[in-house]
Amino acid sequence: MLMLAVYVGLLVQISHEGILSPTALSAASFFFPLLLAGILHMEEAYYMPYMIVYLITIPSMYILLVIYSLFNLFNVSWGTREVKEKKTAAEMAKEAQEEAELAAAEAKRKKDGIMGTLMGQFKFGESEGETGSIDFSLGNVLRCMCFTHEDPHEPKKQLVNISNSLQEVFQKVVKN
Repeated sequence: MLMLAVYVGLLVQISHEGILSPTALSAASFFFPLLLAGILHMEEAYYMPYMIVYLITIPSMYILLVIYSLFNLFNVSWGTREVKEKKTAAEMAKEAQEEAELAAAEAKRKKDGIMGTLMGQFKFGESEGETGSIDFSLGNVLRCMCFTHEDPHEPKKQLVNISNSLQEVFQKVVKN
């Protein structure tokens, strides 16, 4: 009923202000594309009478959607919430293989010595060890990482731990 009152008020305002008023142009920019799409797609033209029901019930749909979502918060089968699933043997094997690859890369870096560790900090086009789910880059100049997360095998954290350990050893040596 609310939208019927809005449409009647809209028609009354357009009749008072004229067909070239901002209200009329705004209403036309909303309704005419809907009508044009219906005319251009004649196979679905029989849906056009339902457009009236849609336009009348727009506010109630937004209200009902909020009510539905609030009362179904416990239901995680819809929407974007993650549901923990048990991993299959293939997924567990894949994770073990990824961990083995990370360990091999770390061993290679340790084998290369301090220069290998330091040069490993610079990513010259490499994509291993990234901490972003989505990564946009323009060469090595600009980089945008979205949905970042902590990487447990990040070399910077390991360097900080090594530095802290060396600092402790140095302080113990200086005290003795």
